[in-house]
Amino acid sequence: MQIRPITDKYAVSPQIDPADVPAIKAAGYTTVICNRPDAEVPMELQSAVMRIAVEAAGLTFVDIPVSHQSLNLGMVEAQFAAIDASAGPVLAYCASGNRCSIVWSLPQAEADRLLQTEPETFCHALDSAFAGTLGKTRLVSERAVFPLRRRLAKNMIQGRTLLLGDAAHAVHPLAGQGVNLGLRDVRTLRDALMLSKQKTGDALDGAQLARWARTRYSENTLAALAFENINRVFSNDNMALSLLRGRLLGLGDRITPMKNAMARYAAGL
Repeated sequence: MQIRPITDKYAVSPQIDPADVPAIKAAGYTTVICNRPDAEVPMELQSAVMRIAVEAAGLTFVDIPVSHQSLNLGMVEAQFAAIDASAGPVLAYCASGNRCSIVWSLPQAEADRLLQTEPETFCHALDSAFAGTLGKTRLVSERAVFPLRRRLAKNMIQGRTLLLGDAAHAVHPLAGQGVNLGLRDVRTLRDALMLSKQKTGDALDGAQLARWARTRYSENTLAALAFENINRVFSNDNMALSLLRGRLLGLGDRITPMKNAMARYAAGL
């Protein structure tokens, strides 16, 4: 069990076991929040079993299962309500202790300005940018800013060494598409190895792998440029552009084959 304090009243942890409950109580926690869906764990770690163990120790157990697909404002509000209602420190757990992460992309000048503001001003700006969906935020560590730069390895193969995933490309963190590019690297490499074995008898034939590397570099470059331009379109406050992108999104949503094809591509399938 690895407990990571976020504030003096709130901490997070990867999946816990009923045997961990005495140590959780001894550490001073009075409420345990389960953010992990039962579908992710075996029967002996599901919320009903954990509730029995936690409540038997005299602690409060709150079940708020969260997944990336199901996360909504109601879950965020329930989490804050459970924390506010707790008589003492709260421990929330899921698979890893992290159910989401946030990247706030801003123009360099605006990022530098916000970095110098008072914590309350910064948090207000953050809450406004996310339209309140994160609840009321507060700083628990020093702020940091780093530039988002497109980086693409021109040579993804040299000898018996291959680059793929984040080692081969860094792109704008738009909807986590960098991860999906990495998954696509792996899937296409698998296909290339199988094809190379069939054609030459050697899964690691240099010519076949060089063809894979050229194809991936082209596709990764196209995707990186697309992500940057999508970000420019959706971060632009121009009224005409806002109306146009809204109509295009509505049209795409109504054309089911197009929507499904885009979803499969975005997922790296």
